[in-house]
Amino acid sequence: YRVKIMNMLSGLMSNIGFSVCHQITNKSSIFGVVNLIVCSRCAGIYIGFLLAFIYLFIRGKRKTEYPSPGIMIMGIIFIVIMALDGITSYLYLRETSNSIRFLTGLMAGSGLSLFLVPPVNYFIFKDLKHESIIKTNLEGISFLCLPFLVYIFLYFFRSIIYPFFSYIITFSIIFIFLSINFVLASMVLFRFIKVISRDKFYMKIFLSLFIALLLSGTQLIGLFYLHKAI
Repeated sequence: YRVKIMNMLSGLMSNIGFSVCHQITNKSSIFGVVNLIVCSRCAGIYIGFLLAFIYLFIRGKRKTEYPSPGIMIMGIIFIVIMALDGITSYLYLRETSNSIRFLTGLMAGSGLSLFLVPPVNYFIFKDLKHESIIKTNLEGISFLCLPFLVYIFLYFFRSIIYPFFSYIITFSIIFIFLSINFVLASMVLFRFIKVISRDKFYMKIFLSLFIALLLSGTQLIGLFYLHKAI
Protein backbone atom coordinates (compact mmCIF):
# COMPACT_ATOMS: atom_id res chain seq x y z
CA TYR A 1 0.00 0.00 0.00
CA ARG A 2 2.83 2.37 0.90
CA VAL A 3 4.66 1.52 -2.34
CA LYS A 4 1.51 2.22 -4.32
CA ILE A 5 1.13 5.65 -2.70
CA MET A 6 4.79 6.47 -3.34
CA ASN A 7 4.45 5.45 -7.00
CA MET A 8 1.34 7.61 -7.37
CA LEU A 9 3.13 10.54 -5.73
CA SER A 10 6.17 10.02 -7.94
CA GLY A 11 3.96 9.98 -11.03
CA LEU A 12 2.17 13.15 -9.92
CA MET A 13 5.45 14.99 -9.38
CA SER A 14 6.72 13.82 -12.77
CA ASN A 15 3.52 15.08 -14.43
CA ILE A 16 3.85 18.46 -12.73
CA GLY A 17 7.42 18.65 -13.99
CA PHE A 18 6.28 17.67 -17.48
CA SER A 19 3.79 20.55 -17.42
CA VAL A 20 6.57 23.15 -17.27
CA CYS A 21 9.64 21.46 -18.74
CA HIS A 22 10.83 19.34 -21.67
CA GLN A 23 12.40 16.80 -19.26
CA ILE A 24 15.21 15.91 -21.69
CA THR A 25 17.13 13.17 -19.91
CA ASN A 26 20.71 14.39 -20.51
CA LYS A 27 19.75 17.86 -19.25
CA SER A 28 17.88 16.66 -16.16
CA SER A 29 20.70 15.97 -13.75
CA ILE A 30 22.64 18.01 -11.20
CA PHE A 31 25.77 17.00 -9.27
CA GLY A 32 25.18 13.36 -10.16
CA VAL A 33 21.53 13.50 -9.15
CA VAL A 34 19.82 12.04 -12.23
CA ASN A 35 16.24 11.74 -13.51
CA LEU A 36 15.03 15.04 -12.09
CA ILE A 37 11.39 15.90 -12.76
CA VAL A 38 12.58 19.02 -14.64
CA CYS A 39 15.80 19.99 -16.41
CA SER A 40 18.67 21.52 -14.45
CA ARG A 41 17.86 25.08 -15.62
CA CYS A 42 14.19 24.82 -14.61
CA ALA A 43 15.20 23.27 -11.28
CA GLY A 44 17.43 26.28 -10.65
CA ILE A 45 14.71 28.78 -11.57
CA TYR A 46 12.07 27.28 -9.29
CA ILE A 47 14.35 26.52 -6.34
CA GLY A 48 16.06 29.91 -6.69
CA PHE A 49 12.73 31.69 -6.68
CA LEU A 50 11.45 29.78 -3.64
CA LEU A 51 14.54 30.33 -1.48
CA ALA A 52 15.02 33.97 -2.49
CA PHE A 53 11.33 34.66 -1.91
CA ILE A 54 11.53 33.15 1.59
CA TYR A 55 14.67 35.17 2.33
CA LEU A 56 13.12 38.46 1.17
CA PHE A 57 9.78 37.69 2.81
CA ILE A 58 11.43 37.15 6.20
CA ARG A 59 13.85 40.09 5.92
CA GLY A 60 11.28 42.42 4.39
CA LYS A 61 8.17 41.43 6.35
CA ARG A 62 5.31 43.91 5.82
CA LYS A 63 7.52 46.03 3.55
CA THR A 64 6.00 47.01 0.22
CA GLU A 65 8.67 49.03 -1.58
CA TYR A 66 10.99 47.66 -4.24
CA PRO A 67 14.76 47.73 -3.64
CA SER A 68 17.05 50.41 -5.05
CA PRO A 69 17.40 50.63 -8.86
CA GLY A 70 20.86 49.07 -8.56
CA ILE A 71 19.53 45.91 -6.92
CA MET A 72 16.63 45.68 -9.39
CA ILE A 73 19.04 46.04 -12.31
CA MET A 74 21.19 43.26 -10.86
CA GLY A 75 18.08 41.10 -10.60
CA ILE A 76 17.34 41.75 -14.27
CA ILE A 77 20.98 41.01 -15.16
CA PHE A 78 20.65 37.66 -13.36
CA ILE A 79 17.66 36.82 -15.56
CA VAL A 80 19.47 37.99 -18.72
CA ILE A 81 22.52 35.85 -17.89
CA MET A 82 20.32 32.76 -17.75
CA ALA A 83 18.63 33.73 -21.02
CA LEU A 84 21.99 34.25 -22.73
CA ASP A 85 23.25 30.89 -21.49
CA GLY A 86 20.18 29.20 -22.94
CA ILE A 87 20.15 31.08 -26.25
CA THR A 88 23.87 30.79 -27.00
CA SER A 89 23.94 27.07 -26.22
CA TYR A 90 20.75 26.47 -28.23
CA LEU A 91 22.31 28.23 -31.25
CA TYR A 92 25.50 26.14 -30.79
CA LEU A 93 27.57 29.28 -30.24
CA ARG A 94 29.11 27.78 -27.10
CA GLU A 95 28.99 24.71 -24.89
CA THR A 96 27.21 24.78 -21.55
CA SER A 97 26.71 22.22 -18.81
CA ASN A 98 24.02 21.17 -16.38
CA SER A 99 25.90 22.84 -13.54
CA ILE A 100 25.95 26.16 -15.42
CA ARG A 101 22.29 25.73 -16.36
CA PHE A 102 21.43 25.13 -12.72
CA LEU A 103 23.48 28.08 -11.40
CA THR A 104 22.10 30.55 -13.96
CA GLY A 105 18.62 29.21 -13.20
CA LEU A 106 19.17 29.94 -9.50
CA MET A 107 20.25 33.46 -10.42
CA ALA A 108 17.18 34.03 -12.61
CA GLY A 109 14.79 32.67 -9.98
CA SER A 110 16.34 34.96 -7.38
CA GLY A 111 15.99 37.94 -9.70
CA LEU A 112 12.34 37.14 -10.38
CA SER A 113 11.53 37.06 -6.66
CA LEU A 114 12.41 40.76 -6.38
CA PHE A 115 9.35 41.62 -8.46
CA LEU A 116 6.85 39.53 -6.49
CA VAL A 117 7.66 39.94 -2.81
CA PRO A 118 6.50 43.61 -2.47
CA PRO A 119 3.03 43.00 -3.99
CA VAL A 120 2.60 39.78 -1.99
CA ASN A 121 3.43 41.70 1.20
CA TYR A 122 0.99 44.43 0.19
CA PHE A 123 -1.89 41.99 -0.19
CA ILE A 124 -1.09 39.70 2.76
CA PHE A 125 -0.41 42.15 5.59
CA LYS A 126 -2.85 44.67 7.00
CA ASP A 127 -0.30 46.86 8.81
CA LEU A 128 2.18 47.77 6.09
CA LYS A 129 5.62 49.35 6.19
CA HIS A 130 6.32 51.59 3.22
CA GLU A 131 9.98 50.62 3.20
CA SER A 132 12.24 48.78 0.79
CA ILE A 133 12.45 45.00 1.17
CA ILE A 134 16.24 45.47 0.89
CA LYS A 135 17.38 48.53 2.82
CA THR A 136 21.12 48.28 3.45
CA ASN A 137 24.09 47.50 1.22
CA LEU A 138 24.81 44.43 3.34
CA GLU A 139 21.31 43.10 2.74
CA GLY A 140 21.74 43.74 -0.97
CA ILE A 141 25.07 41.93 -1.12
CA SER A 142 23.65 39.03 0.90
CA PHE A 143 20.76 38.71 -1.53
CA LEU A 144 23.00 38.81 -4.60
CA CYS A 145 25.22 36.12 -3.07
CA LEU A 146 22.25 33.89 -2.26
CA PRO A 147 22.12 31.84 -5.51
CA PHE A 148 25.82 31.11 -5.29
CA LEU A 149 25.56 30.07 -1.63
CA VAL A 150 22.61 27.81 -2.47
CA TYR A 151 24.62 26.25 -5.29
CA ILE A 152 27.58 25.55 -2.97
CA PHE A 153 25.31 24.18 -0.23
CA LEU A 154 23.50 21.81 -2.57
CA TYR A 155 26.80 20.64 -4.04
CA PHE A 156 28.31 19.65 -0.69
CA PHE A 157 25.11 18.23 0.80
CA ARG A 158 23.70 16.64 -2.36
CA SER A 159 23.77 13.12 -0.91
CA ILE A 160 21.59 14.24 2.02
CA ILE A 161 19.21 16.31 -0.09
CA TYR A 162 18.93 13.82 -2.96
CA PRO A 163 15.93 11.85 -1.53
CA PHE A 164 13.98 15.11 -1.16
CA PHE A 165 14.97 16.80 -4.40
CA SER A 166 11.83 15.95 -6.36
CA TYR A 167 9.65 17.14 -3.46
CA ILE A 168 11.55 20.43 -3.23
CA ILE A 169 11.26 21.05 -6.98
CA THR A 170 7.56 20.15 -7.04
CA PHE A 171 6.81 22.47 -4.14
CA SER A 172 8.85 25.22 -5.81
CA ILE A 173 6.88 24.89 -9.07
CA ILE A 174 3.53 25.06 -7.26
CA PHE A 175 4.78 27.94 -5.11
CA ILE A 176 5.75 30.19 -8.02
CA PHE A 177 2.40 29.56 -9.75
CA LEU A 178 0.55 30.32 -6.51
CA SER A 179 2.55 33.49 -5.88
CA ILE A 180 1.86 34.96 -9.30
CA ASN A 181 -1.81 33.96 -9.30
CA PHE A 182 -2.28 35.22 -5.74
CA VAL A 183 -1.08 38.68 -6.75
CA LEU A 184 -3.32 38.69 -9.83
CA ALA A 185 -6.36 37.51 -7.87
CA SER A 186 -5.68 40.03 -5.09
CA MET A 187 -5.42 42.88 -7.58
CA VAL A 188 -8.95 42.09 -8.73
CA LEU A 189 -10.46 41.56 -5.28
CA PHE A 190 -8.73 44.48 -3.57
CA ARG A 191 -8.92 47.02 -6.37
CA PHE A 192 -11.85 46.31 -8.65
CA ILE A 193 -14.52 44.42 -6.72
CA LYS A 194 -16.19 46.95 -4.45
CA VAL A 195 -18.84 44.51 -3.20
CA ILE A 196 -16.41 43.09 -0.65
CA SER A 197 -15.96 45.73 2.04
CA ARG A 198 -12.46 46.80 3.06
CA ASP A 199 -12.90 45.65 6.66
CA LYS A 200 -13.20 42.02 5.55
CA PHE A 201 -9.47 41.91 4.93
CA TYR A 202 -8.77 38.29 5.78
CA MET A 203 -11.76 37.11 3.76
CA LYS A 204 -10.15 38.72 0.74
CA ILE A 205 -6.87 36.92 1.45
CA PHE A 206 -8.70 33.58 1.72
CA LEU A 207 -10.59 34.23 -1.52
CA SER A 208 -7.38 35.28 -3.27
CA LEU A 209 -5.62 32.09 -2.15
CA PHE A 210 -8.59 29.97 -3.21
CA ILE A 211 -8.68 31.59 -6.64
CA ALA A 212 -4.89 31.25 -6.92
CA LEU A 213 -5.16 27.53 -6.16
CA LEU A 214 -7.85 27.06 -8.81
CA LEU A 215 -5.88 29.05 -11.38
CA SER A 216 -2.62 27.26 -10.61
CA GLY A 217 -4.22 23.83 -10.85
CA THR A 218 -5.99 24.73 -14.08
CA GLN A 219 -2.82 26.17 -15.61
CA LEU A 220 -0.67 23.17 -14.70
CA ILE A 221 -3.25 20.72 -16.04
CA GLY A 222 -3.67 22.80 -19.19
CA LEU A 223 0.09 23.00 -19.72
CA PHE A 224 0.39 19.24 -19.18
CA TYR A 225 -2.10 18.40 -21.92
CA LEU A 226 -0.75 21.12 -24.22
CA HIS A 227 2.76 19.76 -23.80
CA LYS A 228 1.47 16.24 -24.37
CA ALA A 229 -0.32 17.29 -27.56
CA ILE A 230 2.78 19.01 -28.92
